[in-house]
Amino acid sequence: MNSESVGAKLKRVRLEKGISLEEAHKKTKLHLNVLKAIEEDSIVGINQVYLKGFLKIYSKFLGLEPSGHPMEEVRLIKPKATHPPVREPVSFLKSSRATLANIRLPKAKALIIIGVSILAVLGIVKIISVMLKSRPKPQDSSVFVVDKINKKPVPLNKLNKSKSVVLVAPINAANKGKAVRTPGVRLGLRPKEDCLVEVRVDGHIVLRGVLKKNRFESWTAKERIDFFLANAGVVGVEVNGSAPTLLGRRGEVLRNISLTKDEGLTIKR
Repeated sequence: MNSESVGAKLKRVRLEKGISLEEAHKKTKLHLNVLKAIEEDSIVGINQVYLKGFLKIYSKFLGLEPSGHPMEEVRLIKPKATHPPVREPVSFLKSSRATLANIRLPKAKALIIIGVSILAVLGIVKIISVMLKSRPKPQDSSVFVVDKINKKPVPLNKLNKSKSVVLVAPINAANKGKAVRTPGVRLGLRPKEDCLVEVRVDGHIVLRGVLKKNRFESWTAKERIDFFLANAGVVGVEVNGSAPTLLGRRGEVLRNISLTKDEGLTIKR
């Protein structure tokens, strides 16, 4: 009488065919732990209907005919204690509980993770706060420019509403009628979106191309700076260190802008 167990026979056939457990798992869709338990004759705590179904699937995969096969009448049980030590029999309920228990963190570790997360959030909030504080302040209406045609001060934040040729220079409240003279001139461009620009410093082209979003560029000249903006509504212009202001509307092209030592900033629309 053949004393070979059902599990041992299945394992032997699988090995003879050169099939790995992983391959058998992929082909039969049976869990690896189930296949191992079947081959080791160590399945317990499972309905016999399911067991017969597993055995039928596995035997068919290995090319064994279920009809007349001993596995149809076998009841796999845990090996006796006299046998060499074996792994704990597979129990699906216990296995699930063990998996859940493994992912439970000790209270101390959980508190540490929560603390680190709070610190990370506070750090992000601090960075955002610093970035917001570093943004240019809204144009101060107390800074004026001189309109060359009307000969009177105009708030710098209303400059883009003027269609005349204007002379721009910061003016103190106590001296509104006179433009401030400074040695040389300095121009800064601070785009909120990509913008095509051209800049000439004392007659020499220093930039002709696209000025990228949020990239600040500045130039200093002895006498004058001439520049062109393809979209005046998205580029903040800084004159001699003043706060940035928009010289036109979104989509408006300004071709003739000059910043000179004697006249300040002039725009010819």
